[in-house]
Amino acid sequence: MEIVSSLHSICRVSPTRRESSKKSYTPQKVAIGPYHRDGATAAEPLRPMEDHKWRYVHALLGRRTDLEASLNDCVSALRELEQRSRACYAGDDVDVPAGDEFVKVMFLDGCFIIELFLKYSTKVLRRRNDPIFAVPGMLYDLRCDLALLENQIPLFVLQRLFQVVPIPKQCANLSLAELAFRFFKNMIPGTLGWCENVVGVIA
Repeated sequence: MEIVSSLHSICRVSPTRRESSKKSYTPQKVAIGPYHRDGATAAEPLRPMEDHKWRYVHALLGRRTDLEASLNDCVSALRELEQRSRACYAGDDVDVPAGDEFVKVMFLDGCFIIELFLKYSTKVLRRRNDPIFAVPGMLYDLRCDLALLENQIPLFVLQRLFQVVPIPKQCANLSLAELAFRFFKNMIPGTLGWCENVVGVIA
């Protein structure tokens, strides 16, 4: 287990494979983790979601009276995991942000994913006109992006953040795994939602 846990878990796709199908490995709406950061900060269509991530972070941490305390708890937890998290991306051809910037990426993307799961699970947590839920096809695109091989952050980062962020009472009895399953269940072959998505794409 020690040997397995030391291996890089979020690897780059080889240039040859990427050239054969660029869209299969490049996020279309949201960049998660360090690999597609340049596209998220400099180009459409990934850039708009970066601002929306911060809105979700504020919604998540703002459920606690002392927002600054929530922020400090998250940053402290992520700093403890920084070396382990960074090792997941290590490699000769990988340019991983240094120091605080790396922690910021883990914080922003981790909190965004958790809040996305919470809002999907519980409608009363959503704001009216939230584009993620109001724009047709956006949820499907986000699911596809979050499932991409390179577009990931370590699961243990999400698990640790989930332990320290304020969870709304409507979701207090739900685990991170349960929230994730609810969000992705329409993509699982054999479920009604997956069949409907396939039919929709074919049509």
